[in-house]
Amino acid sequence: MGYIAEMFFEMSKGRSISQYMSSLSGRINKVIVSTAARRNISNGDLCKDWSNEIKSVHNRWQCLCDAGLCGSSPPRGVIFSLIIEWLCIYVPEEDILSLVQRFRSKFQTDPGLDGCLLELEEICKLKSRHSFQASLLTLRRSNWIVEECIDLPPRSLDLLAIFLYVEDNSFLEKISNPDRSQWKMILLPIAFDVIDVVLVDLSSSPVIYGIQITRSVKPFAKHHTFDTCTARSKTRLEKLWSVILKHFQLVDITKKFFVMRAPNCAFDVFSPPPGHLSNYYFSPSIEGLPAPLGKKRRTARKF
Repeated sequence: MGYIAEMFFEMSKGRSISQYMSSLSGRINKVIVSTAARRNISNGDLCKDWSNEIKSVHNRWQCLCDAGLCGSSPPRGVIFSLIIEWLCIYVPEEDILSLVQRFRSKFQTDPGLDGCLLELEEICKLKSRHSFQASLLTLRRSNWIVEECIDLPPRSLDLLAIFLYVEDNSFLEKISNPDRSQWKMILLPIAFDVIDVVLVDLSSSPVIYGIQITRSVKPFAKHHTFDTCTARSKTRLEKLWSVILKHFQLVDITKKFFVMRAPNCAFDVFSPPPGHLSNYYFSPSIEGLPAPLGKKRRTARKF
């Protein structure tokens, strides 16, 4: 698509992928606003019309085509997930999780689009207080051994405070306001390096979980971890950690874990690249990991 070529052109001028994607998201919003103004209706009414049309069994993508957001075929990749997010912003009564799951069932044969929708689906689930189980793996004599299993976030959790990481200005913007929750979710800029979302546990022993979400059945074949990523990525991550520590007034000894969320992964494909040596959490959707050594399965701390 044209926006892919445009992205590489912008990168050649020194812009990051996340900066370009943020700009692309803003342009989609401008298309919505200008189309609504041209039709003399509100942005919400326009998005409601679009949402109803693309959910219809007779959908031919004409509404998005007329607005210049796609051709005769559906929009692909990240641009489609951005469109869905904007539709649900202007139509808050729309169930974004159901909408994403509907389109994932239609486009599973399109790896790029399905990957973008999977990431959005998993983040929507976390916002809706869904948990996933993750196993802590420790390297022992060249073998990765399961130490324990936890739920991220805890299944008993009623509230999850949500923040947005504003990278350019180095601060966290509060999106939801349940101050008494000890668990925080931090949304990251589109195409941020290595991870897709962050969970922070602010209980007596604070922990930061940087979560990477992938549809790959062999999740470490193409993806970097905290240990194996480039120097540039490590710099961006360190800046993120420092902003989180400062915002929540944490000391620098707070534990940080890489978490691989890989719903399509099966059985024993959970060994990271040779350069990764630190403990990490792994979360497939189907059973494939051995039980923790000498321990019972347990969930994360209850509050």
